[in-house]
Amino acid sequence: CSFCHKTFLFKSKYHEHLPVHTSERPFQCHLCTRTYKYKYDLRVHLRTHLGIPTKSTTCPFCCSKFNTNKQLRQHI
Repeated sequence: CSFCHKTFLFKSKYHEHLPVHTSERPFQCHLCTRTYKYKYDLRVHLRTHLGIPTKSTTCPFCCSKFNTNKQLRQHI
């Protein structure tokens, strides 16, 4: 990497790494206006639209599951 000098065995991994150093957010949710640097983060976000609890919507104190982060914040 020309920014941090990290090395990669595969060119594809290098290209996955590059957004760490830029403000580019090429992955946009088609259901809302949220954008993400990584495709994986978009996939996790899409689960919230489907009502599938994710790790980020599970209470770290009592393990209750919520459909949205807003509901989790209200619970906490």
